[in-house]
Amino acid sequence: RHQARPTMHAPVPPLLGKDSYTGPKTPCKFTTGSVRPHVVTLVWFAGSGQCPDNELLRRMVNAFHQAELSAEIHGFERSDNVRSVVEASRVPVFLVGHSAGGGVACRLAGSAELGSRVAGVVCINAAKEPLVSPVPTLSILGENDGGDRYLVGRFERRSLGPLDLSFVVPTKEFDGKTTLVIARQGDHSVRYNADNSNAGKERASTSPETFAMNLALAKEIKKFILGVINI
Repeated sequence: RHQARPTMHAPVPPLLGKDSYTGPKTPCKFTTGSVRPHVVTLVWFAGSGQCPDNELLRRMVNAFHQAELSAEIHGFERSDNVRSVVEASRVPVFLVGHSAGGGVACRLAGSAELGSRVAGVVCINAAKEPLVSPVPTLSILGENDGGDRYLVGRFERRSLGPLDLSFVVPTKEFDGKTTLVIARQGDHSVRYNADNSNAGKERASTSPETFAMNLALAKEIKKFILGVINI
């Protein structure tokens, strides 16, 4: 029901946060890495009200490319039917969801329709916690979007050095099955940002600190994916 949009090859131009709500509502497609064929298909569900092609997705597309993850990435609204993309993939499929999209990813991973084709789930500041997924799951929380509670008490804040842009919480310290990664100074869209104003978010969307932290997250996601598919 959607007109196809051209595939964009990373690196791609960044977007500002406001662009996430004003662009086309049609699905989008990106490719990353130089290895062909791709080793994984990522189906990305946008947060509530966001366009499929949005600021966070573009940042992470570039981060995946820099991390040398060879992937085909499809961006969707939460209501879009993704079955055709999942069934057409000849490589493992991972569902990725930001905010409300995280709940969609977990629900579809457990559905009779798609569940058998889904290798794993990645949630970024998912709106629904705890996550319930029948497949291996990586959950990313921004330190400034609730992730700080997993650092206080269990982990000494001072143990995080200035270059530690992501912190993996041992599975046994979380829920026994989900890999949890805390994004250093991450806000809801995992920008390196402690300023909740619109101006602060826009400044952080293209800052070197955000790009560096997103690269650290991309490396953790790549490690998780390759571990699940045994590469």
